[in-house]
Amino acid sequence: MRSAAVVTAMLVAGCGVGDGGQAWAGNVVDSAGIPIVQNPAQGIWAGGEEWAVEEIFRVGGMDAGEDSQFAAVNGVDVDDEGRVYVADQQARRIQVFNSDGSFARSIGQAGDGPGEFGPGLSGVFVHGGVIRVPDLTNQRVNLYDSEGEYTGSLPVLLTEGVPLRWDEAEDGHLVIQRRGVDVEGMAALAEGDPIATLPGQGEEARILATLPRGQSFAVEGGAPSIRLFEAEPIWDLSGSGRLARGMNSDYRIEIWSPDRLERVVVREARPVEVTETEERRILDMTRDLMVDAGAPPQAVEPLLQQMQFADHYPLFAQLVLAGDGALWVQRIRTSRDVPEGVDWSPQDLGSNEWDVFDPEGRYLGMLALPLRFQLLREIDGVLWGLQRDEYDVQSVVGLRLTL
Repeated sequence: MRSAAVVTAMLVAGCGVGDGGQAWAGNVVDSAGIPIVQNPAQGIWAGGEEWAVEEIFRVGGMDAGEDSQFAAVNGVDVDDEGRVYVADQQARRIQVFNSDGSFARSIGQAGDGPGEFGPGLSGVFVHGGVIRVPDLTNQRVNLYDSEGEYTGSLPVLLTEGVPLRWDEAEDGHLVIQRRGVDVEGMAALAEGDPIATLPGQGEEARILATLPRGQSFAVEGGAPSIRLFEAEPIWDLSGSGRLARGMNSDYRIEIWSPDRLERVVVREARPVEVTETEERRILDMTRDLMVDAGAPPQAVEPLLQQMQFADHYPLFAQLVLAGDGALWVQRIRTSRDVPEGVDWSPQDLGSNEWDVFDPEGRYLGMLALPLRFQLLREIDGVLWGLQRDEYDVQSVVGLRLTL
């Protein structure tokens, strides 16, 4: 996610104790010169001091025209002119809107020819007048100019590891987290998940970090292993080149500059047990989703039999890192938080509640975003994401923070 100084400025402004806020009750421990910021469950904000958001952009929804209808949004970016780019994985296209929400153009279509997208379309990134769209099915990143004209592509070799997540580095390079696969012809990457730049022509990839290998999915000896809610590495790059990283089984997040560990942020949190009742409910929900998607029953049951569960839910779902180290941490929404009959996916555990920490790592409090809003990017102080209505119809929304 692209973080902005405006977010950090708001964090600094919001953490002044003595203006109604409460004294910070945590402590800082020095570990070989690295500060470990230990936070209690209670934040600094007093009642009524919590932040809010205001909506400044919206396209889509039930009454939208054909050009503003979305099926499976998985990426948003904004260019220097304020145009909003929306990646729709299911529709296999990029929709471009002016800052007032009016439709500007569409880029790409389904297919495997030059400039076309397969079902592995994985977001959209705009930098320096170049539009870049990862397409894992066709093993490339499609490139377009500012007018949406196709100009070429960069290869994405799956033999080097399966891309799990994309981001953008400070210099505009695309960054990939890869997961190894222990089968012939593929990189096993047993040492962990590298976060590396996608090289252009004549360049070599730069490894920014190597994360501990996640434990929820693996392929060993040709057989897949699925263990829901097991520990996974979560990370985010800031616009200043910092990196936040942590395993979501432990509320302990490291803040790295390009060459050193700057601090560790810790907060008290209790893991929530995954009960047998929840396991049965989740398996039933997964079966229904797969059948509704057209999967043959003979393929569904063997997959469900391979699924196992961790003892506890993760402690957080997502990270956002601001320009000088301010940190947001998304809380988890478990299946028991969702009423019967309401859609819930074990692949989308993110709550609308976010823990907010100041640049020193002190816990300020919780920010509640609108219900059914899924954050995709933070760009220049605006939270961009998709929001689903009660009928699961998607809209792309921009939210600006307010104090």
